[in-house]
Amino acid sequence: MIEAQTRAILDATTVLPDKARFFNGEPFAREAMRDLVELAGEARIRDLLLTHGTMLIKAESIALRVVERIEERIRAAGFTPVLAHSLRLDRRDIRLLWLYVLNGATLERLDLLDLFKPAAPSILLICRDDRMPHDAIPAAVRLQRLKGSTMPAQREPGQIRFELGPDNRLLNFVHAADEPADVLRELGLLFDRPARRALIGQLLQGKDSGEELQRVRRQAYAACPAHDLEPVPAFERLCRGVARLDPPALAAAALTQLNGLLDRAPADAERAWREAHALLWPHAVELGLWDYVVVGSSVCEHDPVGAIRVLPDPVHGRWDEAWLQRSASADLEVVPSASHDRFKDAKVQPIELSQSADWKG
Repeated sequence: MIEAQTRAILDATTVLPDKARFFNGEPFAREAMRDLVELAGEARIRDLLLTHGTMLIKAESIALRVVERIEERIRAAGFTPVLAHSLRLDRRDIRLLWLYVLNGATLERLDLLDLFKPAAPSILLICRDDRMPHDAIPAAVRLQRLKGSTMPAQREPGQIRFELGPDNRLLNFVHAADEPADVLRELGLLFDRPARRALIGQLLQGKDSGEELQRVRRQAYAACPAHDLEPVPAFERLCRGVARLDPPALAAAALTQLNGLLDRAPADAERAWREAHALLWPHAVELGLWDYVVVGSSVCEHDPVGAIRVLPDPVHGRWDEAWLQRSASADLEVVPSASHDRFKDAKVQPIELSQSADWKG
C-alpha cells in the first residue's frame, strides 16, 4: 500500500519521470511517506509537500556567521520557518543527499566536501510558503530559485548566494530541495524514524520556529570558529603553515605547487592543486581546515571532462511549462502565479527539460 501511495505522490510532485522512478527505487521516500500517512493522513500529504520547502543552512554559513541574513531573506520572500533542526552531515549523508549530482564529481571535490561539511553543524529549515496561491509554483521551487545557482556567473541580485558571496562554487552557503518530491526524499534520508515523526509533528503544528532557530544558531556558532572565507588571506596562512611542515622536503614540494596558485590560469591551477593536495591532505586540519578548503575550492577541478549528471536540473529548465503540463494532465485546477505569466499562452505539449550546467552541491 505504501509503495503505491509513494509512487503516486512522487508522480504528482516532480516534472521529471526519471526522478519519480529513481526515488521510488530508494527507501527514503517510502519511509517518509509512511510516517506522513500515519500522522497527517493521506489526503493532506500533497498539499503539505506543495506548500513547504526545505533549506539547509550549510557549515560555511555557520563559519561566516550569516545565518541571520539567510533567515531575513527567507522571511522577506514570504516564507515562515516552521522547523529548525541542527544536524551534522557525515560522509554518508553527503553522498546520499547529493547522490544524483556527485556521481560526476572529481575526487578532489569529494575530499574537500568530506573535510568541511562535518566540520560544523548545519541547520535544516522547513519553510511554509505564505504567499503561494493554490496550485501555483510549489514552495520548494520558489525556495530553490531564491537560493540561486551553484555557478557564480549565473547568480542574480536578490538570490541568497549572490548576496552573500564570495564567488566560490563549492562554498555556496545553502541547499534547497529542487521540488516537492525532493522534500519527501530528504525527510526520509536525513532522519531516523523517531526524529522524523517528531519533526512531522512540529510541521503539522505550523508554528513559527524563530526562537528555535535562534537557539540552534547560537549553538552552531559556539561549535565552529568564525572564518571570513576569503581566498587571499587563507592562501597566505596556508603557505605559512605548509612551510612549517616536516619533513622539509614535503614542505618544499608542496610550496612549489602552491607558488602563485591563485593567479594561475584555471587549467594550470587545477593541476597544481591536484599535486599539492596529494601531498597535503593528511595535514589539512593541522594547516587550518577552513583555510585549506577555501583555497582548494577556489581552484580545484569540480567535474571531470564529459561528466553528465544523472538527473537534469528542472528548476533551471522549462519548469513552469512542465508543471502546467503535469497539472493539466492530472486534471487539476491550476491557478498560475506571477512567475507563470510568461507561459500563459503556452499550449500543453511534451516538454523536454534541458540538462543544465548547474551542478549543485
